[in-house]
Amino acid sequence: QKEKTMSNIAGGFPNAKPFNLTLYGAGTAGTPTTPVANGSIILLDKMVIANFRLASTSLTGMAGEVRIGGFPYTCSETYIGSGGFSFWSGVTLTTLYTDLALIMVPGQAYASLRQSGSAQVAAVVDTAQLTAASFDICGWLIYTAA
Repeated sequence: QKEKTMSNIAGGFPNAKPFNLTLYGAGTAGTPTTPVANGSIILLDKMVIANFRLASTSLTGMAGEVRIGGFPYTCSETYIGSGGFSFWSGVTLTTLYTDLALIMVPGQAYASLRQSGSAQVAAVVDTAQLTAASFDICGWLIYTAA
């Protein structure tokens, strides 16, 4: 039986396309090393469904809000896409925050890591909260293309 990976599951959709991700800081992009940074994306009319995995071994020079770029479709100005994770590691959440999420930024082709918690206002994740050798996320994102 064939192993069920993101690439061969998405391969069952005729318009699924592979894409490569970029990891960077909003203040200073830096030069992170990401040996795994890819996914599959499906466009259904204006709805975008992305499955991806991103892992790092170095976060050299990154500073500021964590951003994930490389999505081939820009997000609509009127709809914030959202996503989640099958697993994540190497992110230290701020005290009282318990969950990690991913949102597509309106009018952009990048996503932002966000943390949330009970009675807490959702907040961006800063590059200082990542652990270079163990940062690893595998997830999905759904948004409306511009």
